[in-house]
Amino acid sequence: MKAAIYRKYGKSDVMRIEEIELAPPGKGEVQVRVHAAGVNPVDWKVRNGILRWLPLYRLPIVPGMDVSGIVESVGEGVISLKPGDQVFGFVNSRGCYAEYVNTAVEKLMTKPEKMSFEEAAGLSLAGLTALQSLKLGGIKKGDKVLITGASGGVGYFAVQMAVALGANVTAVCRQQNFPLIEGLACVRLVDNETEDWTALDEQFDIVFDTVANKSFAQAWKRMKKGATMITTMPNNGFLFYKPLSWFSGKKLCFIMIHSDRKDLQMMIDLYESGQLRVNVEHVFSLNEAAAAMDKSEFGRVRGKVVIKVH
Repeated sequence: MKAAIYRKYGKSDVMRIEEIELAPPGKGEVQVRVHAAGVNPVDWKVRNGILRWLPLYRLPIVPGMDVSGIVESVGEGVISLKPGDQVFGFVNSRGCYAEYVNTAVEKLMTKPEKMSFEEAAGLSLAGLTALQSLKLGGIKKGDKVLITGASGGVGYFAVQMAVALGANVTAVCRQQNFPLIEGLACVRLVDNETEDWTALDEQFDIVFDTVANKSFAQAWKRMKKGATMITTMPNNGFLFYKPLSWFSGKKLCFIMIHSDRKDLQMMIDLYESGQLRVNVEHVFSLNEAAAAMDKSEFGRVRGKVVIKVH
């Protein structure tokens, strides 16, 4: 099969399109004919070598953790899916920038009929990050929630989910992206190029910093007692401030997402009820996988970047 692959860490020029072998699906696995694969920041962060110390990321690597497509074949013991079923899901490791991918059956959900393959490919990882972060913050109806990067892949989903869960949402992004989120029932929009959200005149129950560019100390005054700040990328400041949060009455958390069928079903339900939209801004071909990664890394994307394979 054809796949985008890299055999050394580096910039996007290490990417190659090659013919590689793929084994049949193993016990409990499904082989998916990939129609589309989501592009996420973790893809180029792994390629850059940031996570090379993790055993999971050993070269060579076919990137991609979000998949949508059609079941090609199933392994031993799989009864919930059959060839021809349209599916999507978060693979949890990698391998989706390819014509086919094998994954555990429990990672996949049946794709809603009215959801396109491109939308489905953009939903799982970013959507799970948004939903599980809000759950980590203990979100409940009436909470005041601030979300940075509100027009990006994770932030756009987080705004919609927080509103659907009954929260009062303050969304932070560039003013030129306000049109994307103006109809999402936020109580306040903040232009991050002219306003500093850490200097706002109110406090929040949850601060979800999807762009991970503010410290716990900077957010402190904007957090109520008992509030939680969630970040998508821990840094040295996180390691310094995490112990402080244990004694402060205000929590600092780093989100580590996992594939969860109940969470995926909740996103499907929100999509089908019209409370969740997927904004696919750019679609690339498999041959353009390097350019798709560059767009995600440098392009200030509104919503999602997707690779269309079939």
